[in-house]
Amino acid sequence: MVLLYTMNVGTVDEGSVRDRFGALTTALRARSDVASVLSYADSADASLVSFDRRSTYVLLTLKSRDSSTQDEQARDIAKLAAVDGAKLRLGGPVPTRLETVRSIKSDIIRAEIITLPVLFVFLLLVFRSLVAACVPIVAGGLAILTGFIAIRLLAMFTEMSTYSVHAVTLVGLGLSADYGLLMVSRFREELAQGNSSHVSAIKTVETAGRTVIVSGLSVSAVSTAGFAFPHPFMHSMVSGMVAAVLMTTLVCITVVPALLAVLGTRINAMRVGLVRGGGRGHARWGWLAKAVMRRPIVFSIAAGALLALCASPAVHIELGQRDIRALPSSSQARIVHDQMVADFPQSGTGRVSVLVRSATQQASTDIIAQLGRVKNVSAVWVAAQAPGMMLLGVSVPGGLAAAELRRVVTDIRRLSPLAQGARLEVGGEPAEELDSFTAVRSRLVTAILVVAGAMLIMLTVAFGSIVVAIKAVLLNIASTSAAIGVLVWSFQDGNLADVLGFTTPGHIETLTIIMIILLVLGFATDYEIFMLSRVHERWLLTGDNTHSVAAGLQASGPVITAAALLLVAVSAGFTTASGIYQKMMAFGIGVSIVIDAAVVRALLLPATMRLLGELNWWRPFRTHHRYRASVVGVHSESADPDLPHGTWSREPCPSPQRSTHA
Repeated sequence: MVLLYTMNVGTVDEGSVRDRFGALTTALRARSDVASVLSYADSADASLVSFDRRSTYVLLTLKSRDSSTQDEQARDIAKLAAVDGAKLRLGGPVPTRLETVRSIKSDIIRAEIITLPVLFVFLLLVFRSLVAACVPIVAGGLAILTGFIAIRLLAMFTEMSTYSVHAVTLVGLGLSADYGLLMVSRFREELAQGNSSHVSAIKTVETAGRTVIVSGLSVSAVSTAGFAFPHPFMHSMVSGMVAAVLMTTLVCITVVPALLAVLGTRINAMRVGLVRGGGRGHARWGWLAKAVMRRPIVFSIAAGALLALCASPAVHIELGQRDIRALPSSSQARIVHDQMVADFPQSGTGRVSVLVRSATQQASTDIIAQLGRVKNVSAVWVAAQAPGMMLLGVSVPGGLAAAELRRVVTDIRRLSPLAQGARLEVGGEPAEELDSFTAVRSRLVTAILVVAGAMLIMLTVAFGSIVVAIKAVLLNIASTSAAIGVLVWSFQDGNLADVLGFTTPGHIETLTIIMIILLVLGFATDYEIFMLSRVHERWLLTGDNTHSVAAGLQASGPVITAAALLLVAVSAGFTTASGIYQKMMAFGIGVSIVIDAAVVRALLLPATMRLLGELNWWRPFRTHHRYRASVVGVHSESADPDLPHGTWSREPCPSPQRSTHA
């Protein structure tokens, strides 16, 4: 812990002030839960006093390693650590963790207060019924609650980050809105066909429910790629995400159908006239479908150029480590950190610690000289010394980019062999960042293979075509690259700093961007399944690729647009978070959804499917039509006979049956 004191009047050098700090130091050392105390009152260490001599800090180490015990001890110490005539602020790992928990709780409450009314209005616009609009909201509440229960159970066996609560809320609320939209829309469609409430609920589960299951499993499978990285924080976040997705899926295929069956025709009760002409949306999508089918090359080039433009800032992406900027600038821990960097000598995040083992006096002198010649090293000093070892502090200029800090650590570790068998061990935040970056890079290929493999398997099984699966992976990569480019332009370059209210860090935090990529790929696969399910249904009934793509776009366009707007509304609410990394994740998800729904699903996907023609449905292995239809929720009594592997159906099915897919 860091106890930072700033005098109201005078300096810390006055005798009475030193006496008060001496009494404080004695009282802290007398506590059984304190391991060590370092104070200017009984030390001549000038680094503990600010340049203007008005501030000083006390370094305190707790004995316990249990986080909950540390939190309680920190609260007790804060009550007795006051010094007359000085303002106290708490910093360091323990107070930072406490403030992070408080910040996340307030962020979630604020986001829900903003998001839920907006979400409800969007649902009213879609359903034009108060009762129907309430169903996805109820599903969202249950999804979040069960997600919290899941991570509480996981916390009994492994350490869970407080940020996992944020992930559960964002993912649970967003997906429940999307899945609830599908289920309610399907149920109302079945009721309109003249089916009873019981039959409509069953058919909803058999069709839209299967789509929800495939989607939920796909998003979960893609998210598990995060386990490839050796970071407990990443494992905790991925566990929270997967728990949220699975719980949301479970709620939407069990509780929601039961609720729909109970409501029956009352699902359309309490109608509101917010929208006129329910068929206008389908007509507009029909016009777009015809336009894309007539000029697929033009739309492919235009959409590809737009994605390339959005992705271009990603070329200069700068990856860095999560730091104190995860907290708002008004928090005590953030203020302590910023004041120590600005006002105290030999302090700040740019400090590198070098432990020298088995060093003689001559070897130590040579090491200090070598460190002083390393590029971007501004100062080297002896921080502590013991028989056979010495701890050196190395300062670098403020404002260095993350890559330059990593290069300083690399240059220190590459110093020429030292005399007398001395060994160097490099630590500090820059060294931790380099090690984290290296670990991520070493596992990146594994994560990519997991993501690509999961998407290929799920889509191939769902639609029986390896071509469709490969194309989906490529389009999802293009969509994700565009979203990353916009994120770099907005946060790393700081172009939206004033709009979103943050101080640009000059980099994109490594683990945050990985989380965004996993979620974006999952949601992109989600919308891919929504649209391909409709296209695939028409293909199985007619065998006409162009007609199937146009009909699929016209049928799925309004649903995908509504689902995207709901998820963007949820993401927008979470951009009000006080911490920059929470803002970054919510903004990245929202932007990716807009790009994916408006550019990839509406233009690029149908255009490329039109260009590929019947090649879309080429199957390298035999798959029974009825099995593939059941996977994506297509019901048709006119099933094609089994096709030989390596072929596709060219003949339309006689007497196409009514579609019942979500």
